[in-house]
Amino acid sequence: MHDDRNQPKRPAEIDRSRSDLSERHPNLVQDILARGRRELAKSSKAAESFGQGLAALNEKRYADALRAFNAAGEADPEAGNVRYYTGLTRFMLGQYSAAVSEYSAAIDRGYAEPDVVQSLGDALFLLECYSEAAEAYSAAISVRPSADAYTRMGNALSMAGERDRAVAAFKEALLLKLVSVTAGDVEPMDERGDETLNRPDGTPPRRR
Repeated sequence: MHDDRNQPKRPAEIDRSRSDLSERHPNLVQDILARGRRELAKSSKAAESFGQGLAALNEKRYADALRAFNAAGEADPEAGNVRYYTGLTRFMLGQYSAAVSEYSAAIDRGYAEPDVVQSLGDALFLLECYSEAAEAYSAAISVRPSADAYTRMGNALSMAGERDRAVAAFKEALLLKLVSVTAGDVEPMDERGDETLNRPDGTPPRRR
């Protein structure tokens, strides 16, 4: 017996419920298309502004970068990466409290990468919230241990007066560096280097 169940249907056999959608709901398709166009435009604007912000940030044009990231954030308020880079820009402008708020917003939006949490620690350190900074570094280390992060945590703990924990953190940093050297692998420096523990003008933070 010939089985024609898998044969393509002739036009007359097609379910009309799928072909007369626009007839039964004349505004539905147009509404969907209109929303699609709006969202595409917002996404395009966000991506364009974000790219401009990254370029300006890399060129140390921080005021331009901030304007671009703010525009990207307005176009896509839920983009965690935009809030993170807005925080980095505010950090470089010396706006440490604002940077903390931006990093927090990035984390709230699910953008909780180790770099974000470590950057939060950097801002807290320069606000002289040393214990909180150490906690942030510890959280980053729990996901991605590095000699750099342990060194930062050691500095924060030292400033917080927690000498024993600071020494332990510095020992972990040294151990990781020795392991890297033994393995013939040099750990790359954080892209912002040690300057994250200084103010943008290069001067060290005020000590209590």
